[in-house]
Formats: sequence, structure tokens, C-alpha cells
Amino acid sequence: MPYWDKNGQPIELLQWGTEFSNWEYKLVADEEFIGNDGTVHRVTTVWLGDNFEDELRDPDCANKPGYVPRIFGTLIRPEQSELRHHTLDEAKKNHDIIVQCLKSGDLETLNKMIEDCGV
Repeated sequence: MPYWDKNGQPIELLQWGTEFSNWEYKLVADEEFIGNDGTVHRVTTVWLGDNFEDELRDPDCANKPGYVPRIFGTLIRPEQSELRHHTLDEAKKNHDIIVQCLKSGDLETLNKMIEDCGV
């Protein structure tokens, strides 16, 4: 299985293991707040460095032209929804959108994101 750093550059397993065990390297954003429905939500976005979910669907995906791995993940709790993202910028942007959707109660936009980026 191939691995990538936060900039999307290929790395070896040993480097991935070192970075993956470093919470400061992995963490993109982490927020806990009360949504407009009174529910306490936590949205955590991290670098994962692998494309495990994509490879489950298509074991040869990393060898296809134009393939960009989804190496970042966001977990939404208590909903237990997980989304994957291609780049650090995309992960940050989507994290902010998810938080705003939960704070405002915009479940339509949130559900569309989960449909498009969900695992």
C-alpha cells in the first residue's frame, strides 16, 4: 500500500509510521461545540497518509493516471460520520464547512458533503 505525507508526496512505510504516531503532525483541526439543536458535537480532521478506503474499492487505484489519494479524514461525533479529503487545503476547508453546518443546522449541505466525501 502506498503512503503520502501531508503535501501528497509519496513516503516510505517507516516515515509514515513515524509521522502517524506524532499527534501534532497528524492533527489538522479539532473542535467541540454545541450545535443549534443542543447536541454536543466534535469534529476532528487529521492526516491519515494512506488511501485505504479507496484501495478497498479498487486495489489498483493508485496506479491510474490522474489519481489523487484521499489522505485526510474527518470524523463527526456523535454522528460517527467519516469523510475523506485529497489535500490539506481541502481538509481544512471541509472541516470549517462541516462545523458551520452543524452550528447553523444546515443538514442539507452536511448530508451532501457526507454523500460526496463519505467513507
